Amino acid sequence: MKKIIIYSFLAFLTNSVNAATLQVDNNAVNPSVYTNIQTAINTAIAGDTIMVKGYYNDFEINKPLTVIGTGYNNEVTYVDGRVTISSHSVTLTGFRINFANFAVWLQTNPPFILNNVIIERCYITGPIEIRAFGGAFGNGIKFRNNIIGRGPGGYGNLGLGGNPRVLTFENNIINDFNIGGNPAIGNDTFLVRNNLFINGASINGNSDAIVSNNIFYASNPQGCSSCTFFNNLTYLSTTNDTLPGNNATNLIGNPLMIDFPGGGFSMSNDYSLSSTSPCIGTGTGGTNIGITGGYFPFKVGDGPKIPVVEFLNISNSAVQQGSQFFLQFDARVTK
Repeated sequence: MKKIIIYSFLAFLTNSVNAATLQVDNNAVNPSVYTNIQTAINTAIAGDTIMVKGYYNDFEINKPLTVIGTGYNNEVTYVDGRVTISSHSVTLTGFRINFANFAVWLQTNPPFILNNVIIERCYITGPIEIRAFGGAFGNGIKFRNNIIGRGPGGYGNLGLGGNPRVLTFENNIINDFNIGGNPAIGNDTFLVRNNLFINGASINGNSDAIVSNNIFYASNPQGCSSCTFFNNLTYLSTTNDTLPGNNATNLIGNPLMIDFPGGGFSMSNDYSLSSTSPCIGTGTGGTNIGITGGYFPFKVGDGPKIPVVEFLNISNSAVQQGSQFFLQFDARVTK
């Protein structure tokens, strides 16, 4: 197993040879070369990675980049403002984002296409807006392994404008937040799967969305009468537990999570399933219903998916030109 882990780390290094990694840290005592995220983004070229630590305000990712924070659990990369994404091929991970006036805003206009955008392992409180206008379709926009909730002032909804072609919300915790509320997507593909909806969270207004393998706990999924629901579980719904369409694959009952007494999201709760949960193995293809199933099982608190060096030994700190240099390390990759 160690060989596989080390190989993964080496592969990461090899694949990064032709791309730069920029460090951003605005710590007053020990700052990095860059102390402002936007300055680092403006300096970077397509394909670069930006590692961010600290507290920041608004910024815009306007070129293909991977932007990685330290996470939202222990050592937090915090944004008190709006994160705007206006480029294809962007990954944003490991951020705590809190803003009343659209915490995350995805938008582009012709001739640019907003595609291959991934937002994962972030904690977002505030509205999310996705706008793809005038033929600038969004293909492959994915929100996964996030905690998404209502922001300051009580604002919390997903807004859709234009024509995002393929939009996926999977393996997220949706806390008192509305998925929908803007014009229907029509014939485009909107996948809502393996999420946990809690604390009055809802889904509505999205025509033809495919809603599968979700847990709706004290939430309201009934507002999307034209959606297709299958392999979901409802419990203590704010209206009733029967989903639109009355598909026989949908379940009603207590999901039996290990430690969730109800109410809003808390980092101290354990949202994994107990051994007797009716959600185990009853999802599509035998997967679990909820955040522990599907393609991207979610463990709350996990940091961004980056290699972590756990041991480093340099046997000779100074060598002559042309001599061998010995480096020993152990590493793991956050799953």
